[in-house]
Amino acid sequence: MINLFDLIKERRHLSRPEFSLRSLIPLSLGRLNDQHATFWRQRGNVKQCILGDKNTAYHHQCATIRFQKNKIKSLSSYGLTATSHSAKALILHDFYTQLLGSMSPSPLTFELCSHFSSSALDSSQAASLISPFDASEVRLALLGMNSNASPGPDGFGPAFFKKFWDLSKQNLLSFLSDFHSCHADLGRVNKKQNWLY
Repeated sequence: MINLFDLIKERRHLSRPEFSLRSLIPLSLGRLNDQHATFWRQRGNVKQCILGDKNTAYHHQCATIRFQKNKIKSLSSYGLTATSHSAKALILHDFYTQLLGSMSPSPLTFELCSHFSSSALDSSQAASLISPFDASEVRLALLGMNSNASPGPDGFGPAFFKKFWDLSKQNLLSFLSDFHSCHADLGRVNKKQNWLY
């Protein structure tokens, strides 16, 4: 349309409506381009959220792009510029060797058990560490959590379990009992399905 109006303009003056339309087309085209750019940017963000750290072709493509951006093309040391991998590795090795120094043997010797002899547990304390979880202990631990902490893979965070304690208590205690007896299916904990159902 712009080219058409430019051709007409070479032969005659544009009328007021034609001139207005010729002025509006680039603005409309710019808005359309902005909408397309926003769409693709948001689509990229959605793909990053869904596929970002899964072992997919998308993940490998993102890693490759990041790797290409992170390449060090050249390093300068004492006025010389190095571009080969081995020369750059040598410059970096020398730099960090000077920065960190070399390792020397430590003169400190001590017996680790001597530091913990006064803090040994008595039999009742040891028994309490391996006893099954009870409802009051779980509730106290839950109430101590930050309500605004990020939710787990199931989408439920501490605020949900605090608010619906009476509803979710039995499922939580059942899961923790299975965990204590080493029968819990921990592979399902990090899945997107809710392990409480």
